[in-house]
This record gives sequence, C-alpha cells and structure tokens, in this order.
Amino acid sequence: MNKEEFAVSEKTYENYDGLKIKIIFSNLGRRYKKIGNQLYLMLEKEELKLEDSLAAMIRIARENEEIDRQKEIEKIKIENEEKLQQITNTKNNRIKELEKELQMLKEIYEKQQEQEEENKLLTEIQKYKEKITEKTEVEKIKIKMKYI
Repeated sequence: MNKEEFAVSEKTYENYDGLKIKIIFSNLGRRYKKIGNQLYLMLEKEELKLEDSLAAMIRIARENEEIDRQKEIEKIKIENEEKLQQITNTKNNRIKELEKELQMLKEIYEKQQEQEEENKLLTEIQKYKEKITEKTEVEKIKIKMKYI
C-alpha cells in the first residue's frame, strides 16, 4: 500500500535553515476505522447467528428429547395394554375352563342324585315286594290253615 494513493492533501514547510518538512494528510485512519466498524458489525451479526443457531439446536434437542420421551411412554402404554389383554384372555380362558368343570361336576352330582334316588326307590320297591310277598305267604298259609 502506497502512502500517495490515500493522500488527501500535502503541505510542505521550509524553515530558515533550508530544512523542508512535508506533511501529508490522508484518510487512512478513517478508512481503517470504517473497516474496523464493518468487521465489528459482521462479527456481531455472526455471533447473533451463532447464538440463534445454538438456541435453535438446544430447542430442537429438547423437542427431540420430549418426542423420545413421549414415544417411550407410548411404547410402555402399548406394552402394558398388550400384557393386560393377555392377562384378560388368560383369565377369561380360565373362567371358561372352570365353568366347564363346574358344569361337569353338576352333571355328575345330578347323576349321583338320580342314582341315589333310583337306589332309594328300588330299595322301597324291594321292601314293598317283600311285604307283599310276606302278605301273600301269610295269606297262603292262612288259606292252607283253613283247609286243614
């Protein structure tokens, strides 16, 4: 970079001894200041973008965690519903088996009752037969005794 390129004005002073002093006025300082300000603004913008990106990443990470948590909860709910359904099916099957067994026991009991009733009736019939047989024998004996 050449000083003469950015020279705005220059003045030359000469003293009594013949010494010349040349003063060059330039806008380099203002130019550097302007470049510095622009760089600062660019850095600020980039910093804001990075902060926004970081905030967005954090927000997205939290949302993803929440979504994962909800999926896990939903998965657990589904598993629990399946387990509950299995337990309910097992319970219903067991109830059906017990009802069948109860029905069989009722039938067996009824058959036993019928058998007992039948035996009781047969016993009574046998008793009546014996009584009748005794009566008829007694009458036969009476009749024989009459003839004797």
